[in-house]
Amino acid sequence: MKTRLSLLRSHFISARNVTGGGQQNGVYLGKVVRWYQSTDASNEPIKYATNGNKVPKTEGAKACMTLHDKQAHPVDLDYDWYNKEAIKIAIAVGCAHYLTPEQLALVAPPPKKTRKVKNGTR
Repeated sequence: MKTRLSLLRSHFISARNVTGGGQQNGVYLGKVVRWYQSTDASNEPIKYATNGNKVPKTEGAKACMTLHDKQAHPVDLDYDWYNKEAIKIAIAVGCAHYLTPEQLALVAPPPKKTRKVKNGTR
């Protein structure tokens, strides 16, 4: 039976079947790889063990192959990444009108600077 803490923690876990197995920082992880987005920049992306190609969406990821029931969220959990990802999903499904301008600004490209045109010439 899972505890409340492990349920909370598992909400941040991504998983993927990796043909031939995955590895991170030279450590073999197995054929089903689980990870969360981390603020620790020392981790390389998770890669396929067979050819070294990057597993999609694992830039900034940290492998998390074992869930410890009594452990709270990892100290290096990248809450900002998850917040931005949720905003992107809300926009993609047509719910941008529910977001604040500040939230939209987190994922929107900065506005282009334009120069004023004088008499039709720049």
